[in-house]
Amino acid sequence: MDWGFLGEFWNSITLQTINAWEYTADWFKQIGLAVAGAIGSLFDFLIHYISDLFIFIGWLFSAIKEVFLAILLPIGYITAFLKGLITNIIKTPIVPETPVISPETLGIFESLPYWAILSQVVGYCIIFIVGIGIIYLVLKV
Repeated sequence: MDWGFLGEFWNSITLQTINAWEYTADWFKQIGLAVAGAIGSLFDFLIHYISDLFIFIGWLFSAIKEVFLAILLPIGYITAFLKGLITNIIKTPIVPETPVISPETLGIFESLPYWAILSQVVGYCIIFIVGIGIIYLVLKV
């Protein structure tokens, strides 16, 4: 028997004597193949529909999970914000570090005449140059 299916059916048919060649062994083999094909096709459709059902259920639960995560996302943001806020409120303040320029160096700069006006002019020039650079970059885009 081909592929080993319905072996018992085939064995019971071949053990019977065929009366006057009315039905040949090949005819019984074709009947067996037709029955096996019908049963296989039934299970094929059944397995296919069950697989489709599981895929649909998986998709449905995935969509429900995404909806719940989208609903809970603002709540998670608010709790993280409040946690960070409360943690930083009760923390001791940060003590600033010592200035980078030593007092001796500052003393030398402040001994220069018109140092306050000169430092303001240098600061304004730096701000002007940075502003021109930003305008240039914006117009270039």
